[in-house]
Amino acid sequence: MKLEKIIKQYFEASNNYNEEELKKCFTSNSILFDEGRQYSGNVTIAKHIQQANNQNVKVKVLQIRTEGVKTIVIGEVTGSFDPILLDFTFTLSNGLISELAITNTK
Repeated sequence: MKLEKIIKQYFEASNNYNEEELKKCFTSNSILFDEGRQYSGNVTIAKHIQQANNQNVKVKVLQIRTEGVKTIVIGEVTGSFDPILLDFTFTLSNGLISELAITNTK
């Protein structure tokens, strides 16, 4: 299975720490669930991801699956810590990310 174009753009922007490109991946009223918190709006979400990644976090896509309208990507996250697996659950709207939940892989 191939990644949707916008999801691929999200991982490229995130891995390159490009806040401007991250903003373009999300709808203006998008929602992000990450680290037990909720973030709303593409500007706030891009800023949070940029700060959370802190110039040393990278995600390698390992698996992709769909469940209804959601696309779930299992990614190996590396940085200044032992690698971890996270689920990135995307909901798209009009070719952009309207919701993203980042959780521990089950």
